[in-house]
Amino acid sequence: MNRNRILLFFMNLLASLGRVPKLRADKNYAKNRQAILSRIPVGFIEDQRNWKSVRFGFWNMAFSGCEIFAVYNAMVALEQRFGAEVLAEDIRYFERHGAMLHGGFGLSPYAIEAYFRKEGYMVSTTNRGERAVIRRMEKEGETFILTAYNHKRNLFQQIHTVCITKDEKGGFLMHNNYVKNSHGKYIAKHFDTLDAAVNGLTVDSTMIYLISIAKS
Repeated sequence: MNRNRILLFFMNLLASLGRVPKLRADKNYAKNRQAILSRIPVGFIEDQRNWKSVRFGFWNMAFSGCEIFAVYNAMVALEQRFGAEVLAEDIRYFERHGAMLHGGFGLSPYAIEAYFRKEGYMVSTTNRGERAVIRRMEKEGETFILTAYNHKRNLFQQIHTVCITKDEKGGFLMHNNYVKNSHGKYIAKHFDTLDAAVNGLTVDSTMIYLISIAKS
């Protein structure tokens, strides 16, 4: 059993124990609908660090919302589905389906996979970084969600989850990866291949789980 599979097992266990109470999720939803309105963009969300006012479980989206932002961004790419109400609903759904430690550790990647399967998409996954598998997923998938260690030799630097989309020129864009342009605006990061993106979260990152998503 590889290290990633062990981690994913424990993440799934934490999710089974860490569901946000319904009363809390409903309270968050009522507050989030207003808090999101002032900052929701048209299109992809790139600026997680600016979302402290939006609640997720007993925490906030700036602290542990990267998986929900990845799902939201994937649905922007797949269906042009976006908006304040959409994000508020996404948060409430995942508070009850996949939140680890009441939102403090984000979401289990298995919960993300289950969500897209439930919605009727074709989904494939891997917890290994073999290039042949990633090249196949690159051809078959339309949008991807990557969970990775920020630093492969220092696990205390935690993990991050991002959405990766295809651009018009055949390249790939990694969303919400804390990259800024020269004007200080958060932007997507470009890669030539999916393999480069999977290995490019940070200089020292390494993949935990990759989800490929395509319309049926």
